[in-house]
Amino acid sequence: MGSIIFLLVYVDDVIITGNNSPLTEQLIETLDIQFALKDLGQLRYFLGIQVRYLDSGLLINQSKYVDDLLHKLQMTDVKPMPSPSVQGRKLSKTDGQPLSEPYIYRSTIGALQ
Repeated sequence: MGSIIFLLVYVDDVIITGNNSPLTEQLIETLDIQFALKDLGQLRYFLGIQVRYLDSGLLINQSKYVDDLLHKLQMTDVKPMPSPSVQGRKLSKTDGQPLSEPYIYRSTIGALQ
């Protein structure tokens, strides 16, 4: 199998990794000539994903992202449920009351996507 380099770019953040360390370092040096790069060390948190390094591999999760979202929505005291809805219920757009602040609902749903 040949060398593989993964390059993840999001706005002005870049993650570079691969299975060939010398080749990866060469790419970083080449990019550093063209762009001002800053090495932040091992990846710990990126785009809502936490990374922990174990002897057996990586452990990734989004617990910090979820905690931050619950704090933003002032829902840190809410108890967990397997499903926030009644199972088997037929939903209708004419049921219930319109939300007083639909922006909060929309931004929360957007954060969960």
